[in-house]
Amino acid sequence: KGVYDAFDHGQYKQALKLLTAFLKKEPKHSLAKALNAMALERCGKKDEAIKVALDAQQSGLDDDTVLNNIKVVYRRCRRFDLLVKMWDAAWTKDPSNDQIGERLYLASLRDKDFVKAQQVATKLYSKLKREQFLHWIIVSLHLQSRLDENEKALQLAGMMLMKAPVQPPADSEAPFHRGRMMTVLMHLETLRMQQKYPEALELLDKSKDIVKYDSDISSMKTRLLLEADKFAEATFVAGSRWAKAPSDWGRAQEFIRLAFQSPEPPALKRRRIGDVEVVDHVARLTDAGDAPAVCPTDDESSFLSRDPVSNAALMLRYLQSKNAEQGSKTGVTQRVQHLASLELRRAAFAAAEEAFLQAATAGASSTDPSEAWRSSIDDSEFTAFVEDVKDFLKQFAGKPHAFFDLKPFLSIIPDSHLEDLLVAARSNPSADEERSKAELSRLEARLRRALLRGSRDSAELVTEVRRLLSLKSGDAALPSEEFMLLAIVTLMDLDKQTSGSAGRPYIFDAITLAEMGIAEYPQAFNFKVLLVLMYSSLGLPGPMLKWYSQLEVKNSQHESISYLAFEMLCRTGPSDLLKMVAGSILHFHEDMDRDGDEGVYNAFSGSSLHRATEYLEALWVGQRSLQWARAVVDESLAEVGQAQTWETLLDNLAKHPFFFQHIQGCEPEHWDRRNQDRLLLNALNPLPLTSPSGISSFSSQAWRSGDAVPTLSLQGHPTAAVCSAAPIWRTAKKAEVKVPQYSRSAAEELLYRGSDFPAARTKMFAAMLSLLSSALAESANAAEVSSALEAVTAAATRLSLKEESPADRCLKLAMVACEATNETLRCCSAEGDWAQVEQRLTHLNEKIPAIVKEIELGSQFDISTREALEFIWTFLHSCASIVVPVAAWMTTALPKVGKKAKEGSEQLVQTRATLKTLLGTLQTTLADLQLSLASASAKMALDGETSGESVLEALGSEAQELRMKLVKQSLEAYRGHLQKLQDSIAARISLLKSRGPFKP
Repeated sequence: KGVYDAFDHGQYKQALKLLTAFLKKEPKHSLAKALNAMALERCGKKDEAIKVALDAQQSGLDDDTVLNNIKVVYRRCRRFDLLVKMWDAAWTKDPSNDQIGERLYLASLRDKDFVKAQQVATKLYSKLKREQFLHWIIVSLHLQSRLDENEKALQLAGMMLMKAPVQPPADSEAPFHRGRMMTVLMHLETLRMQQKYPEALELLDKSKDIVKYDSDISSMKTRLLLEADKFAEATFVAGSRWAKAPSDWGRAQEFIRLAFQSPEPPALKRRRIGDVEVVDHVARLTDAGDAPAVCPTDDESSFLSRDPVSNAALMLRYLQSKNAEQGSKTGVTQRVQHLASLELRRAAFAAAEEAFLQAATAGASSTDPSEAWRSSIDDSEFTAFVEDVKDFLKQFAGKPHAFFDLKPFLSIIPDSHLEDLLVAARSNPSADEERSKAELSRLEARLRRALLRGSRDSAELVTEVRRLLSLKSGDAALPSEEFMLLAIVTLMDLDKQTSGSAGRPYIFDAITLAEMGIAEYPQAFNFKVLLVLMYSSLGLPGPMLKWYSQLEVKNSQHESISYLAFEMLCRTGPSDLLKMVAGSILHFHEDMDRDGDEGVYNAFSGSSLHRATEYLEALWVGQRSLQWARAVVDESLAEVGQAQTWETLLDNLAKHPFFFQHIQGCEPEHWDRRNQDRLLLNALNPLPLTSPSGISSFSSQAWRSGDAVPTLSLQGHPTAAVCSAAPIWRTAKKAEVKVPQYSRSAAEELLYRGSDFPAARTKMFAAMLSLLSSALAESANAAEVSSALEAVTAAATRLSLKEESPADRCLKLAMVACEATNETLRCCSAEGDWAQVEQRLTHLNEKIPAIVKEIELGSQFDISTREALEFIWTFLHSCASIVVPVAAWMTTALPKVGKKAKEGSEQLVQTRATLKTLLGTLQTTLADLQLSLASASAKMALDGETSGESVLEALGSEAQELRMKLVKQSLEAYRGHLQKLQDSIAARISLLKSRGPFKP
């Protein structure tokens, strides 16, 4: 009972103590061993925990409680291979236990051993003859085929499905049967993967009474036709779907997209641009003809014989004419038809752009490709497009959706059209209505923000802030939430434009406004996000974390938005806060592994088997999370940096050695960046001026391949789900889409920080920690140290470290310390050269004081002060966390030399003397840095209370008083951060001193 109480209260060391005592009396007790393994893992001793778990497994294969406890250890250590072996051994011992067989199947899937999973499912099916296990076999075969394009696996899947044929109900009015639907989806997926599209389409047609929903049937049919390269037929089905639901914007977009994806028919009208001739894609719309009397999809043969783009234009005109006959001028249908008109024009422009670019790339044109899209159309065509946008504003400017509907189209319109668009919006018929008037004001503010893409000077930005703050309703003390948010991001741009001038006046205005906003609108999430970002820009982790905690991050948000705090703490520290946030990320992943296993089991056991592979892929993506890898590494570096005694250092290094080796063994391309949500402020960001085809770069396509999520989204992209049952039909035809470089706003730059963090840098740190862990162990493992150094060197080569980068120079010094460690072990085994060790120690002696001398701390909140703090933390976290333990280790690792040195030991004597010098250099350099921080803190207290003039005069004295209060609080936070950095330095000095005096 005492052991379980200790586990329940998180007292793992107490549990370990109790179990150790018990095992001395009962050394063969399997459950005690399993619990001991759990306690060791919870204490961070993963390698030892695995050894104990393997021992417990030998005698506990017939005890379900023992196996479940060991399962927790293996899962938390991410040793899914051992989990497979455990369940396999348990099932071999008790083949009658079908539940163990099911666990073995699921463990094999987690370990991506799909052949093993197939074998297990086959045994279960042969024994129990349940259709559920037949489906398990087929899922395993599908996964094998996806992994290595195994054609035999697909053939076998087809043969197995013959045992579970699709059986339509005798009565077409029979209720929906989920089991039959799942069987249909299994058959369709197998036929798709075999590229047997005619058979799949025939099966789908026969299964209408099972699928039930016409929309599901047409959606799957469209996808099958598209994959079969029958674009005309797919476009026909998509057009029919839109005709049945004219107000469905998603269906309209799909129809238009497929029309332009279809092969171009011969004999299309062409146009000459400069010295090249290309297809006139705009003419495909304009020359399509008048609105037909009947729906174009009523006559399939005529539809299939026409140009698909002309069909799209005719469909739109037909729907518009029907809408006009009904007398509707507003509403959802009218809105969708207007958007479809704009999308047709944009798609035609994009097709013209791509055609021109292809010709230019082939050398057929002398025109600059960067100007291709405007060169590929007439000015009159672009003018007509702008007029169409203005017409939309005249009809819908008073609606909340107007701006967001137009985002993809506004992104290809230059800033010079802003005033014309504003005039069009003001001419909206409902402009005099109170509610519409408020929406028009919001739309105008959004348009100004969206289209004045960084082209304004400081004075214009100040004027815009004052204009936004003046937009109050009646007697309200503050503007609405929307105007306050826009004023804040504009102030942040002002701060960026003035290069964070001394005192950072604009950022403090923005912080003041955000604090007032959150007080007025306590549920407004964006104010909290902006406060986190702004305190990050000041380099103040304390206030930043205060507002980050108020975001109430839960569950998957620890993976998706924890970067808001994590990125800053990785740059500025301090160790305790960095450990806290990194720990929350790691805890989420542990929970995800546990809950994910349950979700996958429920999917395979229940009625959502068709989504089981989707759940598995989510877990596999989680296993490749770069955020997880960085959290492991940075938490460990922070713990190493906090160690003040040798024993604490060894304990900290012993927590994640397996993870270090796993990360160092993965190539940078292994890691996934897509899990972080950087679209938090999407509605507040300026729109980039891009081309019609460039809009797709700002959609979910840009990060589906694993890249970082951009800070801006312009266009939605259809999901891979094909019906209401939400099965994912993945396709091998994936277009690689990258987010282009563009001028980001200040808020976007803060959101984007860390998105391009090199995975090779994480690999390098992991290899360094692995090297330290192996070298500092009781019995140093020279082979592991050498392997880790190879990984360090490989990562450094990938990074191309530059001398002008402070972070890179710190990494180089840490790398030199690792080389010295490896060479020392080689010398101790009579393989190395002490001269090489001495050379590296001399290099550290020279470079470490030089790099610290570059640090200059200011006394005001400016960019240089923040950069200096980041430089200090980079030195402490990336360099000293490796160099200091290595220097301390060498005090006992270097062989001693007697008073009468033996012949040939002169170089060792010199090496020991150099180490003595290095120890002194480290202590002196760290002490000097400590004094520099103390001096900066005192100086800030004397003259740091200026923060420049404010532009918040319109908000009265209350705002000014709050601003002064926030400046003083920030000064206190700054001094508190400097003190924590001094404490971090003191910890490293204490570690050096803990080894006692070193005699050369």
